[in-house]
Amino acid sequence: MKVHEYGSDFHLPVPSEFLLDAADTPFFHGTNFSFYASGRAALFHLLDHGIKSLGWTDVYLPSYYCHDVSRFIQPLPIMIHFYDCVPGFKGPLGSGYIKDSKTSVLVLNSCFGMALPQHDDFSQLTIVEDITHHLEGLIDCESDFTFGSLRKELPMPMGGFVYTKKTNTLNEIPVTAGAMDLCNHRMEAMIKKGSFLEGNSKDKSSYRNLFLTTELNFEMAEIRGGLPRTAMEILSTLNVEAILARKQRNLSLMLKNLNNHDAFKVLTADGRATPFGLTLHFSVKEKRDAFKAYAVQNNLYPAILWPDQVDQKDKEWEDGLLFVHVDYRYDDQDILAMASLINNFDLNG
Repeated sequence: MKVHEYGSDFHLPVPSEFLLDAADTPFFHGTNFSFYASGRAALFHLLDHGIKSLGWTDVYLPSYYCHDVSRFIQPLPIMIHFYDCVPGFKGPLGSGYIKDSKTSVLVLNSCFGMALPQHDDFSQLTIVEDITHHLEGLIDCESDFTFGSLRKELPMPMGGFVYTKKTNTLNEIPVTAGAMDLCNHRMEAMIKKGSFLEGNSKDKSSYRNLFLTTELNFEMAEIRGGLPRTAMEILSTLNVEAILARKQRNLSLMLKNLNNHDAFKVLTADGRATPFGLTLHFSVKEKRDAFKAYAVQNNLYPAILWPDQVDQKDKEWEDGLLFVHVDYRYDDQDILAMASLINNFDLNG
C-alpha cells in the first residue's frame, strides 16, 4: 500500500509523464550553461571568474538569504556586503550604500519566485540573478549572469548552474571525487524514499539519515567542482516545463480550496501566489511552530526558508514563514487532502 506523505526531499524514479521524449529538447541546453555540484558552487565559480577576468572586488547579497551560500563564498578574495531586502521588497535599491562600479556585482534573489526588487538606479555594476526558486525566470532573464540550484524545484540529487547571456567564457570545472560520492549517496536516498512511498519498504530511517548527513556535505570545499555525469544524465531526461506547469496547476487548486485563516496569510506577489509554492506567513512564531508540529504529525512536512538569519528584521521574517510543497509529485487528490489538513488546523486545539 502506498504511503501518503507530503513535502521534504524529492524521490526517484520520476513518473514518465515528467520525462522527455527522445526527440524533445532539454530545458537546460546550449553552450551558455555551465553546471556545478550545487547552487552555491555555481555562485562560487561565477564570482571566481568575475574576480579574475572582470576585476570584481565587491559582491552585494540580499540580507534575507540562504546564508549557507554566503558562508560558502567567504574563501574568495572579494568583499561580501549585505543590503536590506526581505521577501516581497519591491525596491528601489538605492545606490547610496551599493557601490555602482564596474568592480561591483549585485546579486538579486527571486525569493520564493517573487519579482526582483527594482534596481534601475545602477548603470555600472554587474547584475546577477539567483533564480533557484523560479527556474522559469530563465525565459525572460535580462541579466548578464543567472545562477541557481537545480534540486529545489527538480528531482535532482545535486546540482547548480550558471547561465551567461553573452558568450560563455567560464572555465570548465572538473568533477571531484567528493561530489561523485555525494551524488551516489543522494541518489541512494532518493531511490529508498521512492521505495518507501510505494509501500515496498518500511524503513524510513534508512533514507532520512542519508538525506540529513549528505545535506551537511554540501558545505564542504570539496563539493565546489562540476556536476557528476550521473546527475547530468538525470537532468537531461527531465521535462522541466511539465514539472513546473504541474506545480502551478497544483498551487491554483490549493488556493481555490484553502480557507482564510486568522493564524497566517498566503504570501503573494502583486496579488498572485509565489511560483515556488505555497508560502505561509504567520504573524507570531508560536503559531507558526504550532502549525508545523500539527502538520508533521499529519505527514505534511513544511520547510523553514531560511533558518539562521542574521539581522533582527530578517529573523522576524524567518520566524513567520513556512513553505509547503505543492509540486509535480502530487495529484489533485493529494492537493485537496493537504488543503483540508491546513483548513482543519485549530490554533486552540
